[in-house]
Amino acid sequence: MNRNKLGVLNHSIIGAIGEIAFAKFADKFFIPQINTFHSIPDCFQNIEVRSSDKNLTLITREDDDPERKYVKVMTNGSAALIVGWLYGSSTRQDQYFRSSEGQRDCWMVPHEHLNEPATIFDDSWY
Repeated sequence: MNRNKLGVLNHSIIGAIGEIAFAKFADKFFIPQINTFHSIPDCFQNIEVRSSDKNLTLITREDDDPERKYVKVMTNGSAALIVGWLYGSSTRQDQYFRSSEGQRDCWMVPHEHLNEPATIFDDSWY
Protein backbone atom coordinates (compact mmCIF):
# COMPACT_ATOMS: atom_id res chain seq x y z
CA MET A 1 0.00 0.00 0.00
CA ASN A 2 1.42 3.35 -1.01
CA ARG A 3 0.66 6.12 1.45
CA ASN A 4 1.61 9.74 1.26
CA LYS A 5 3.40 11.34 4.22
CA LEU A 6 0.16 12.62 5.71
CA GLY A 7 -1.38 9.13 5.49
CA VAL A 8 1.64 7.58 7.23
CA LEU A 9 1.47 10.22 9.97
CA ASN A 10 -2.27 9.64 10.47
CA HIS A 11 -1.75 5.86 10.65
CA SER A 12 1.04 6.33 13.23
CA ILE A 13 -1.07 8.66 15.39
CA ILE A 14 -4.05 6.27 15.34
CA GLY A 15 -1.69 3.44 16.35
CA ALA A 16 -0.16 5.44 19.21
CA ILE A 17 -3.60 6.41 20.52
CA GLY A 18 -4.58 2.74 20.54
CA GLU A 19 -1.46 1.68 22.44
CA ILE A 20 -1.87 4.43 25.03
CA ALA A 21 -5.59 3.64 25.44
CA PHE A 22 -4.83 -0.04 25.94
CA ALA A 23 -2.17 0.71 28.58
CA LYS A 24 -4.70 2.90 30.41
CA PHE A 25 -7.25 0.06 30.19
CA ALA A 26 -4.62 -2.28 31.71
CA ASP A 27 -3.80 0.29 34.41
CA LYS A 28 -0.11 0.13 33.51
CA PHE A 29 2.44 2.78 32.68
CA PHE A 30 3.27 2.67 28.98
CA ILE A 31 6.63 3.46 27.41
CA PRO A 32 6.26 3.32 23.63
CA GLN A 33 8.85 1.68 21.44
CA ILE A 34 9.95 3.23 18.16
CA ASN A 35 10.65 1.28 14.97
CA THR A 36 10.41 -2.14 16.61
CA PHE A 37 7.54 -3.43 14.47
CA HIS A 38 7.33 -7.23 14.85
CA SER A 39 10.55 -7.56 16.85
CA ILE A 40 8.98 -6.86 20.26
CA PRO A 41 5.30 -6.61 21.25
CA ASP A 42 3.55 -3.23 21.35
CA CYS A 43 2.50 -3.57 24.97
CA PHE A 44 3.77 -5.61 27.86
CA GLN A 45 5.00 -9.15 27.38
CA ASN A 46 2.97 -10.51 24.46
CA ILE A 47 0.31 -8.06 23.30
CA GLU A 48 0.02 -6.35 19.93
CA VAL A 49 -2.41 -3.46 19.52
CA ARG A 50 -4.25 -2.91 16.24
CA SER A 51 -5.98 0.45 16.02
CA SER A 52 -8.34 1.91 13.48
CA ASP A 53 -10.67 4.81 12.99
CA LYS A 54 -12.91 2.96 10.53
CA ASN A 55 -12.09 -0.73 9.91
CA LEU A 56 -14.50 -3.02 11.78
CA THR A 57 -12.20 -6.05 11.83
CA LEU A 58 -9.06 -7.17 13.64
CA ILE A 59 -6.40 -7.62 10.96
CA THR A 60 -3.41 -9.95 11.20
CA ARG A 61 -0.92 -10.95 8.54
CA GLU A 62 1.45 -13.81 7.78
CA ASP A 63 4.42 -12.06 9.44
CA ASP A 64 2.52 -11.53 12.73
CA ASP A 65 3.51 -13.81 15.61
CA PRO A 66 0.69 -16.35 16.08
CA GLU A 67 1.57 -16.78 19.79
CA ARG A 68 0.90 -13.14 20.67
CA LYS A 69 -2.43 -11.63 21.64
CA TYR A 70 -3.90 -9.07 19.25
CA VAL A 71 -6.14 -6.35 20.67
CA LYS A 72 -8.44 -4.21 18.54
CA VAL A 73 -8.89 -0.57 19.51
CA MET A 74 -11.23 1.82 17.72
CA THR A 75 -10.56 5.54 18.00
CA ASN A 76 -11.82 8.79 16.55
CA GLY A 77 -8.76 10.67 17.77
CA SER A 78 -10.32 12.00 20.95
CA ALA A 79 -11.79 8.80 22.43
CA ALA A 80 -10.89 5.12 22.22
CA LEU A 81 -12.74 1.85 22.69
CA ILE A 82 -11.03 -1.46 23.48
CA VAL A 83 -13.13 -3.77 21.27
CA GLY A 84 -11.71 -7.23 21.99
CA TRP A 85 -8.83 -9.60 21.34
CA LEU A 86 -7.70 -12.97 19.96
CA TYR A 87 -4.49 -14.95 19.83
CA GLY A 88 -2.83 -14.60 16.44
CA SER A 89 -3.25 -18.31 15.85
CA SER A 90 -7.02 -17.99 16.37
CA THR A 91 -7.27 -15.35 13.66
CA ARG A 92 -5.80 -17.69 11.04
CA GLN A 93 -8.98 -19.38 9.93
CA ASP A 94 -10.10 -19.78 6.33
CA GLN A 95 -13.32 -17.89 6.98
CA TYR A 96 -11.33 -14.76 7.89
CA PHE A 97 -8.74 -14.91 5.10
CA ARG A 98 -8.78 -12.12 2.52
CA SER A 99 -6.55 -11.97 -0.52
CA SER A 100 -5.47 -8.51 -1.53
CA GLU A 101 -4.45 -9.42 -5.07
CA GLY A 102 -0.69 -9.55 -4.75
CA GLN A 103 -0.42 -6.93 -2.03
CA ARG A 104 -0.51 -8.08 1.61
CA ASP A 105 -2.94 -10.93 2.21
CA CYS A 106 -4.49 -10.92 5.66
CA TRP A 107 -7.01 -12.37 8.06
CA MET A 108 -9.86 -9.99 8.96
CA VAL A 109 -11.82 -11.03 12.05
CA PRO A 110 -15.13 -9.21 12.62
CA HIS A 111 -15.44 -7.48 15.97
CA GLU A 112 -18.30 -9.75 17.05
CA HIS A 113 -15.91 -12.76 16.92
CA LEU A 114 -13.39 -11.27 19.38
CA ASN A 115 -12.99 -12.17 23.05
CA GLU A 116 -14.18 -9.68 25.65
CA PRO A 117 -11.43 -7.17 26.55
CA ALA A 118 -11.63 -7.95 30.28
CA THR A 119 -10.48 -11.54 29.63
CA ILE A 120 -7.15 -10.68 28.02
CA PHE A 121 -5.16 -11.00 31.25
CA ASP A 122 -6.88 -14.16 32.55
CA ASP A 123 -4.06 -16.51 31.55
CA SER A 124 -0.87 -14.50 31.55
CA TRP A 125 1.42 -12.23 33.39
CA TYR A 126 1.82 -8.79 31.96
